[in-house]
Amino acid sequence: AEGFIDRGYRADGTRGPRGEPGDVLRSAAEAAAQAVELARSGRVDTLCAHGDGAGAAALLGAARAALAGEGFRIAAPGRAERPGAGGR
Repeated sequence: AEGFIDRGYRADGTRGPRGEPGDVLRSAAEAAAQAVELARSGRVDTLCAHGDGAGAAALLGAARAALAGEGFRIAAPGRAERPGAGGR
């Protein structure tokens, strides 16, 4: 399952539809906090962000820093470390 660091979620865990208040997170701090929350929850396998916003790079940078600060390993999907893979 995918979790979006820059989209608003309802209390029941479903993503809020576009057009509702809180549908898109534009603050890097909010997106970073949501990334950590989603990663800790165990409900998602990957974290995603929409790259079409003007602040996308800042959101991603903040999320990466927050996740690394909490001890999460950052890797592209399908790039899990395997024995003998040389850490790639």
